[in-house]
Amino acid sequence: MILNHKILQLLNDSGVPYQLIEHPEAHTCTLAAQLRERKLEAGLKTVLFKDKRKFVLFALRADRQVDSKKVRKILGSQKLRFATEDELIELTGAKKGSLPPFGKELFSELELYLDESVHDAAEVAFNIGILTCSCILKTEDYLGLVDPHFASFSS
Repeated sequence: MILNHKILQLLNDSGVPYQLIEHPEAHTCTLAAQLRERKLEAGLKTVLFKDKRKFVLFALRADRQVDSKKVRKILGSQKLRFATEDELIELTGAKKGSLPPFGKELFSELELYLDESVHDAAEVAFNIGILTCSCILKTEDYLGLVDPHFASFSS
């Protein structure tokens, strides 16, 4: 099943209200926020990292930056790198910039770490596996859909 269909099925099965916005391709968080007509801090961006042992997802507010030193400490790893575009597509079916903030709910082998700053936003917005469609829902509803490890890894 295509990733965006999996996300919509997850949302529909959960019964949480959400809004879908179709828009031109958005390759940056700033452009996506403009196209969604939302503040940058409502957006969630997700990064796929590879440490010495495994791949792990880290999601944070779009107005924040990942602190790789904090990520290495969380994972207890000295080595850390971004997944390549080929690895990203192979493991998730998403292209760079379209990775949704879900872990085992969609990707059985991938754990999700969620930055503590996500609690500060009333709603979250994210791409649903494609660069031309975004989903917006209340933060509390999103948090009810995922089972993340909460940590502070942004600056």
